[in-house]
Amino acid sequence: MAWQQRCLEKSKRTVAGAMPNTLLAAHSNFDRSKGLLSSWLRQNLSSVVALTKDSLNLYREGRFIAGWSGNVVVDEKVLAFHILIDSKFPYSAIRLAYKSENVYTKWPHVDDVTGLLCLPKKNAPNGDVHAAIYSSFFEAMVLIEKCQNPDFLKEEFRREFLSYWERRENIAEDSIPIRSLLDLNNTNSRTIQVWRGAKYTLVGETKEQVCSWLQNIGFKGEPTLERGIFGFLAEAPYPPFPQNPNQLFSLLSRCTKSIDALLSGCQHTTRSLFVLAANSPTGVGVIAMQLSAVTKSKLKGFRKKTKLSSASKKIIWNKYSELKCLAVERYEAKWVHGRDLDPHHKLVQQAHILVLGCGSLGSQVAIRLAQAGVGNLTLVDPELLVPANVGRHALGIDSVNKSKAHELAKHIRSRFPHVSHAQGFRMPWQTYFERTVGFDSDVNVLVSCLGEWPADGQLAEWYARTKPTYPIAFGWLDEHGTAAHAIALNNSTPSLFCILNENGNLRIPETLWKSDREKQAEPACGTLFQPYGPLDLANAEILVARLCLDILKGSASFPSHRIYAGSTEDIQQAGGEWSATHLQNRPAEYQGPFEYSRSVPYCGQCPVCAEKS
Repeated sequence: MAWQQRCLEKSKRTVAGAMPNTLLAAHSNFDRSKGLLSSWLRQNLSSVVALTKDSLNLYREGRFIAGWSGNVVVDEKVLAFHILIDSKFPYSAIRLAYKSENVYTKWPHVDDVTGLLCLPKKNAPNGDVHAAIYSSFFEAMVLIEKCQNPDFLKEEFRREFLSYWERRENIAEDSIPIRSLLDLNNTNSRTIQVWRGAKYTLVGETKEQVCSWLQNIGFKGEPTLERGIFGFLAEAPYPPFPQNPNQLFSLLSRCTKSIDALLSGCQHTTRSLFVLAANSPTGVGVIAMQLSAVTKSKLKGFRKKTKLSSASKKIIWNKYSELKCLAVERYEAKWVHGRDLDPHHKLVQQAHILVLGCGSLGSQVAIRLAQAGVGNLTLVDPELLVPANVGRHALGIDSVNKSKAHELAKHIRSRFPHVSHAQGFRMPWQTYFERTVGFDSDVNVLVSCLGEWPADGQLAEWYARTKPTYPIAFGWLDEHGTAAHAIALNNSTPSLFCILNENGNLRIPETLWKSDREKQAEPACGTLFQPYGPLDLANAEILVARLCLDILKGSASFPSHRIYAGSTEDIQQAGGEWSATHLQNRPAEYQGPFEYSRSVPYCGQCPVCAEKS
């Protein structure tokens, strides 16, 4: 504790007003638990010595603040360990490092430099320090015993082969990471497109895919692309990994019989990138290797030849090229949206949702749909963003006085550059429908977040008259954001007019208000707005976005009217009250927020019902 106290005193002297870290002081839970741990170690291990600050700093400076070295004797063999704790102890786990240099790169679950063991996650030892350290040593002994079995080593290395691929002796510190857009469902060996940037290398299936990704993040000009090779390995690789070109070619030959044909497209005078994927028990992993270019000055007998066979190129590469291992980061949509685990990803990624209204609700719904993996979004709104919008809108101050639709589409493309389509149109929806031939030819869901009855009413009439094959969803908030509504209809259900009357009010209201409490006015003629905040909006955006996704996945019923109701305290503070119908649906004596669904019957009063009869 002496060096800790010196550090604390130094901090106290140099930082005005700084206070000592009382969580580590004498009689703290840390101090008490550390004493219990030290006592157990001295009773159960031999040669226990407290680690110095320099020894602790070997594990990355500041990671651990206390530790001990000690030995365990097993079958007359002495096993040396470091026992380590960090500043969050005893709320964090005790860590062990196995101090045997000859196993660092040969065993799984052992850090390749320090010997720190990656053991099964344990509960924090706050409740019982003795039980926690005993359990840690038990797991360590189990791992050490298993590592004597070559089959276990091979299986574990393959299970988490990416971790061992990216160890320090494999990946150079100055390596530029690779971002992959590749379709890993396609296990065929093939040529791929490669773009090399200053901070990363981007690989994709086609020129169009790579160029679209770059344009979405704001890349200007025509990118220069190279050809690379992709191969899917029959089994995950394990150490030792390829160290030279011949070993790379041997690995490639095990994933494709057409390796020579693929190599024929690579030039030995330029860098050649090879991206490889493999299945493991925990999912698909991707790695990469690169052959350095061979300068013409190194070529002798081959100098005069303009075309070389794959066999000749292999000889040249093996003699003159260096092999470099590279790390790969997966950036394709299937990984970004669900880490390969979303069974609906393909359906959602191929879907097209047309969003009308990019205000506070529509902008947040559009962002949420993009986050959920919807690959095609068309956004329509005639308005510019004004400063008063920013507190509730998905866009920020830098988009003020710009088109909501254009800026939102731009924001989505830059934030999710793998999207297939995100385009904004600054015009009323009526104009967009009139001017855009076949605008809805591939629409899966039409969602209205217009939030104004003149627009929603006309849209509902258009939908009822044209009867498109795709469903429509409406979303809005009640006064003061006290309740939110999401409605799904199709061409065989009651219309929005069965839910809202000729004035755009719910035929069966959720909330009741005095006429002067419904909307607020700005100090400008005719400028009215709903005074709700971003937290009220969050409930509505989730309600509407989830309904849209349920429609895509086939789990939504038609018609559907979902309602999120806030707390009774909130509506009373805003000057309103719940309607009798709402109170029939609210759980008895419950005053908090909740979500429920209403039925949507034909009203028998609206123009659509009149035409139907």
